[in-house]
This record gives sequence, C-alpha cells and structure tokens, in this order.
Amino acid sequence: MDFLKKLGIYKLVLFSLSTLAVLIALVYFVISLSKPIYSPLYNDLTQQDQNIVTLKLQSMGINYQVGAKNSQILVPADKVLSLRMYFAQKGLITSGNLVGYEIFDKENGLSSSQFLNNVNALRALEGELSRTINSLSQVENSRVHLVLPKKELFSKSSVTPSASIMLKLKVGESISKNEIKAITNLVEKAVPDLSSDNISIIDSIGSSLKAPGSEDNGLFNDNNSEFKSFEYQNLVEKKLKSKIENLLESRVGIGKVKVNVAAKINTNRQVMVSEVFDPDGQVIRSKKVSEEKEDDENDGDGISVANNIPNSNQQLNNSNSILKKKSKLDDITNYEISKTVTNKIIDEGGVEKLSVGILIDGYYVYDEKSKSNVYEKRSDEELEKLGALVKSAIGYDQNRGDTIEIVNLKFIDNNFEKDIQKANWLDDNLKNLIQMGMIGVIVILVILLIFRPILAKILEANKSGFGEINKFFDFKKFGTNNKYSGEDNMDNKDFSSSALNDYSESGGKKYL
Repeated sequence: MDFLKKLGIYKLVLFSLSTLAVLIALVYFVISLSKPIYSPLYNDLTQQDQNIVTLKLQSMGINYQVGAKNSQILVPADKVLSLRMYFAQKGLITSGNLVGYEIFDKENGLSSSQFLNNVNALRALEGELSRTINSLSQVENSRVHLVLPKKELFSKSSVTPSASIMLKLKVGESISKNEIKAITNLVEKAVPDLSSDNISIIDSIGSSLKAPGSEDNGLFNDNNSEFKSFEYQNLVEKKLKSKIENLLESRVGIGKVKVNVAAKINTNRQVMVSEVFDPDGQVIRSKKVSEEKEDDENDGDGISVANNIPNSNQQLNNSNSILKKKSKLDDITNYEISKTVTNKIIDEGGVEKLSVGILIDGYYVYDEKSKSNVYEKRSDEELEKLGALVKSAIGYDQNRGDTIEIVNLKFIDNNFEKDIQKANWLDDNLKNLIQMGMIGVIVILVILLIFRPILAKILEANKSGFGEINKFFDFKKFGTNNKYSGEDNMDNKDFSSSALNDYSESGGKKYL
C-alpha cells in the first residue's frame, strides 16, 4: 500500500489504464484464437444450389459465410470434408439439378411405366451431355434439349431427331469454331440417328453459334455476318500490331513501343460486269457484192383494142419496136466492232482503310553529375525512318486514306503488379498487423508506466538503506580480482555504498 501511495494519482491512473488495456488485449486475443477458420465448401454454385446448401446448413445449426465472389460458401475448416460427404450422399448438389443415369438407381420397377422410363431416359441423356459440355474450360453451364420421335412400326413417314444446346460461357471467355464443331460431333454421336444439320447452338445472350443446316460456327457463316466481320477485323488488327511491334522492338528495345491498329474491313461482296465498245477498232466481218442486168425488147404484138380496129395492122407496122434495159448492184459489208467485257469480283474481307498509332519511348543516358539516367528524345530523322519501315511492312496505301502517327514520349513506370501485390498483402495481413501494433503499444506502456517507476524506487533505496539491494545483488560472486574483494576491503555497508555509487555513475551498465 505504501508503494501505491508513493506512485501518486497520475501514475496510479496510468497504471490502472495500462492494466485494463492488457486485459482487453488478452481477451481479444483469446476470442480471436477461439474463432473457427473458415474454408470453402463449394465454389461457383448456381443460385438454386446455393439456396439448398444454406437452408440445409441452417437446419443443421452450422455456422457459414457466403463469399462475395463466385457464389462461394464458407464453413469451418474442420467440417469441410464431412459436409461434402454428407451432401454427396444425399444428392443435394446436382450442378443445377442436372440428372444423369443415376436417376434409374432410385426407380422402383413395380411402380414405373413405359412412358415414365422413356421420360427418365431422355432426362438422363440430356443431363449426361450437359455435364460433359460443362467440363470444357470455357463453359460455365449448359442445357441440352433433345427431341427423339417415337418410332412406329407401320408409319411411312419418319421424323428425324433434333437437338438444341444453350451455352453459358465464363466471364471473359470465348468459344472457337473448332470447339463448336467438337460439341456438335459429341451430341451427334451420342444420340442415335441424329444429324449435325439438326443441331442448333446458342449462347446465353441469344447469339446463334450454330444454325440448323450449317456446319460452320455461327461466327463465320452468313447468318451472323456482323460477328464474322468483327472477329476478322480483330484478327487483322492483332496481326498488324504484332508485326509492327516485332519490327520496332528490334530497334527501340522490348517494352519501349506501344502500337494500336484500327482497320476498316469491307463487309460487302461486289460483282461488276462492264462492256466497252471501240468504234475505231472496226473489222470487216463479211462482204457480199451482187449485180443483176436485164434487157427487154417489146415488139408490139400483144393483144390490144387496136388490133380489133379495121386497118390497124398497117398502122402498127409503121411503128418502131421498144427496147428496155435494167441493171441492179448490191454491195453488203458487215463490220465487227471491238468490244471488251470485264468481270470484276470484290470479295468481303478486304482492307478499306488502316489507321496506326505508335508510341515510342526515348533514350536513357547515364549522367555522371546526377548519378542517374536522363531521358532524351529521339530525333525526327529516326522517327521518319521508323515510319517508312512501318509503311512498307503493313502495305501503306495513301489513296485509300491510310494514316500512320508516330509519337515519341517518355514512358511512365507503373508497377501495377507490385502495387496490387502490396495491396493484397496488406488486406490479408491487416488484422495481424493491428494485433502486433497493439501488443507493441501495450508492452511499451507497461515498461514506461509500471517497471520504470518500480526500478526508480529501487534505485532510490540508498536513502533509507541497502538491505533490499543486497537481496538483488550478491557482490561476493564478483571474484577476487574485483577491487571490492579481499581482506583489506571495506565492510559490507561500505562495499554496497561504493558499488551503488559506481552503479549510479555508470548508468547501471557496469554490473548489469
């Protein structure tokens, strides 16, 4: 009690607060250690499966947490394996209620009918195909719908089977032409009498990936020309970008150039037919010349009214005979006019215009004065030469409006990956850092407010005696070489006083 009175009100309050802080920290650490560690039970659950799992965990009285990403459910780590076995045994997680051939394991042969067996067989086949398609890395979920006509013995007309597939792709994923063909072949071979012409595939946003009767991916056929042109445009731009970067990096260095290419692609197929006639290029094709001549002499002996008149013969004999001549000339010339027929076909996919933007970093020269690298711009002559190389590499055509811009600017060093790693490290270890900081603060407060006053009181004990100090220090163990040992040395009181003075003068470093 005397010791507490000597501390004073101020130090006593600080001592109480420090003790309270230590107790709070200990309680917090005990609670933190007693909390269970949560581990993922399931990832990428559908909304329906997530509801089933959470309701079952609530009924079982098991604490759980729902993750914000990927529909994740977290449970205590020591219960993960047992819960997975339980859900698998009960068949509660069916990946969106997909049913396979295990549906027949629960059937009772006495209560089932032929119709029910046919329906279950169709459901099982659809479920198995969906599970197989879901195993693709790009596919998040899928649904398969089959139409299997019933075969009749005496029916002349036959209906062929058909299939419809809906794909839900993962975020940021795309599906290629070969993968569409692979899915088509998979379903075709799994269903009897099914032809690939009767298979249609769409995605979750309603785009046709494969239309019935088409063997190609919808991105490459006429039913989806917009997607076809967009994909082809991206392909052209990527190839040109890679070509330019490889060319320039050999001069400016890897990572010192950024290239963007915008290509305008012709999406229309044009067929032009032209005929050109040359009037100066006449050629005689055929020529025909015909001439006709005719001589006709009229002697007047023809029967006429004058012959019936008396004494008419005398008058006729006195008249001269009439001579007639006729001629005809036909000259026909056919000319062949020179004609040029031109058939011009412009297929889609041609490049109508190119726009290229290039950003190039400068030089970095070591400066002896500043002891650092100094940035220097590239000369205009060098940029012009690099531009000429790019024009030659991409097939630059000024007539179609191609443009190329090369700019030399200093690159900024952004270590995004390191910043992200630091941020993630802080997020993961923030709680531990706070705990360590609290422990450090508490230890410092305890040393400053508790042990330091106690040590100061002990050092001041020389005013009232040295009995307490002799309990802490056994000076006889310092050895015979010590100046305070031997027969001629001082007694214990003088020895303690001298030792304490040396201890005080040396700051406690001589004997500690």
